[in-house]
Amino acid sequence: MKKYKLIGFDMDGTLCHSVISFDEIFEQAFGIKKSTVEGVWMGALQAEEARTGIEAIRAIFPDLAEVRVEEYLHEFSHLWARNLKLFRGVVAMLDGLRASGVKLTLITNGPSVMQHVVIDYLGIRDCFDMAFTTGDEVLGINKPNRACFDRVAQLMDVEAEDCLFIGDGEVNDYRGAQSAGWDALWVKVSDDQNQPKLSDLAVSGDQESPYMVSWS
Repeated sequence: MKKYKLIGFDMDGTLCHSVISFDEIFEQAFGIKKSTVEGVWMGALQAEEARTGIEAIRAIFPDLAEVRVEEYLHEFSHLWARNLKLFRGVVAMLDGLRASGVKLTLITNGPSVMQHVVIDYLGIRDCFDMAFTTGDEVLGINKPNRACFDRVAQLMDVEAEDCLFIGDGEVNDYRGAQSAGWDALWVKVSDDQNQPKLSDLAVSGDQESPYMVSWS
């Protein structure tokens, strides 16, 4: 594999996976089905601007006292984080890459508070030189928008041609990174140790399906 100055990773589905579905966690936290407020909730979560996640809770509970909205943000963020598990071998794989001298970054779509709670709960913040959520003040732009990748490259002080992005999303991760001039790998992660490892994968500009990979 080419020697890169920066390797970026997606989080959900790439480094970690959920034990219980998001919809089930949503109903546990708020006492309503996500399907009843889907449009309002997703519209607030996916806004192309800096956001913490409190906006989405305000949107589905417009008459709720602000103190309760803030409590809901805390409760939901931690409930969702506790439901996520790292794929086997993630930390060792990331530590190995950093030990080789490459910079590492995390770029995950989502509100800043909610996603940073997850990053800390999973214990992976220190695996990266910088970890970004697209709701952060310094970004406020979602993948697959090329401006998201452009901004991260700028913040990490690297050129696009020296960057690789790895994720499980064909559009948000693979195509999005390519649109910004990054190399990219579209992967489907498994805990099956018989699957290929990252070093076995060939970077290609025309993947038609994800590479199976295990981090351990």
